[in-house]
Amino acid sequence: MLLVDLQVGVTGMLGDRQVPANAARVAEAARATRMPVIHVRTAFRPGYPEISPRNKLFGGIKAGGRFADGAPDTAFDELVQPQGGEVIVTKNRIDAFWHTDLDAVLGGLGVDTLVVCGALTSGAVLSAVRSAANRDLRVLVVEDACGDGSAEVHQVLTTRVFPMTAEVVSTGALLGAG
Repeated sequence: MLLVDLQVGVTGMLGDRQVPANAARVAEAARATRMPVIHVRTAFRPGYPEISPRNKLFGGIKAGGRFADGAPDTAFDELVQPQGGEVIVTKNRIDAFWHTDLDAVLGGLGVDTLVVCGALTSGAVLSAVRSAANRDLRVLVVEDACGDGSAEVHQVLTTRVFPMTAEVVSTGALLGAG
């Protein structure tokens, strides 16, 4: 199970608490079945040496002083806190796989199926889903445990784009309650 960018600085953009609440339900069910839960977060070193002046998106993050490692916006949302022994992957691009050790962790754990929850659907979730599919992993996107600042964009991604490379399910369906 992959929990992507469910950090205070990201979940605050969603407008409601349903996404982290659903992600927490899925994570608890995963833990109960001994499925590995992996947390992915965005954070940068002091001074943001990872951010090129040519990077439009991350240049804005740097200019705003956001997501500096250890800052409050990099903390995990209170509903989806890592539990003892769970892997935390720190990324400094949208894609959870790009220049991180996520591939090695998944390989070491023998993962062939990835259940994805997180934010933002149009950014980190989309990138993780595409990268996982490119690695021939079976991908399940938990639609109501993912969120975006735009409900319309979220809906298009979960109904039109993700189904090309992933299975899209609800929290209830995944947990056998609907």
